Amino acid sequence: MLDFRDFLKLLKMLSESFFTGKECFTQLREAILMNVKLTERYDSLKDIMEVIVKHDIDTTMTELRRILSCQLKETFRVYSNDRGEADFEQYIAFCADHGLYPEFASKALHFQLFSVLAAPVLRHQSWKREASTSPSRDGSILEATRHCTREVLVPVIDLAKLTRCILYIASTQSNDLAGVLKVVERIAAADRRRCREVSPERQGTLVNQVEGLLDTNRFLSPFKRAFTSHYAEPPATPTFMSVLGTFNQQLISAEKAGLR
Repeated sequence: MLDFRDFLKLLKMLSESFFTGKECFTQLREAILMNVKLTERYDSLKDIMEVIVKHDIDTTMTELRRILSCQLKETFRVYSNDRGEADFEQYIAFCADHGLYPEFASKALHFQLFSVLAAPVLRHQSWKREASTSPSRDGSILEATRHCTREVLVPVIDLAKLTRCILYIASTQSNDLAGVLKVVERIAAADRRRCREVSPERQGTLVNQVEGLLDTNRFLSPFKRAFTSHYAEPPATPTFMSVLGTFNQQLISAEKAGLR
C-alpha cells in the first residue's frame, strides 16, 4: 500500500507525463491537501479496521453478530439485490429505517465504515445518449436516442459486513454489553418503513415473513435468551406496607414462641 508521500511522487510523475510545466502538479497537490485530506482519512479508516478486527475475536461480539445475522436475514433482503448485496444507497436506507442514521452516526461515518468493508462488484449501468439531430423530409427535426450499457465497479456489502457495521456503530456509543444491546433494542423498535411498504409480489419472495419482521418481541427474544443477566428482572424494591407486614408476622411468631 502506498503511503501519502509515495502517492504524491507517483502523482507528480503522472502529471509530468501528461502535462508540461510545474503549475498543474502544484495546483493538483494543493487541492488534495486542502479538500481531500487523504492522510487524515487513511488514519480514520485504519482505526475503524482495528476495532472491527477486535470485534471478530471477541466471543461476546461474535455471538451478537451471529444472532443479528439470523434476525436481519429476511429484513436485509428488502434492501439488497437478489445476490444479497447492498450498495451505499441501499445501506444508508437500511440504517435510516432502523434508527442507525442519523441517530447514532453521521452519514460521513457511515460512508467511512462502508468504504472499509465494501468489496467492488461489476454491475451494468444503462443510460440514454442523444445522437446528433437531422432534418426530415417534411422539415421537422429527428432526434435519435441510443440506449447504452456499460459495466462499472460498484462497492457493496453483504449481511455479514452489515452486522459488523452495526456493532462498530454500537461501540461508538458504549464499549460494554449494555450499550451494544441498547442499539439492538433501537433496531428492534424501529419503524422499518420499507418492510411495511413492500409489495405483495415482493412479500411472496420473502416467504410472507414481512409481518414477523416487524414484531419487536420476536426480534429481541434470542438476545434475551443469550444474555439473560442483562435482561433479568431487577429485585423488587420493598414497599412500606410489605415491610410493615413482615414486621407484624415476626411479632406474631415471637408471641407464639413466648419470646416477647
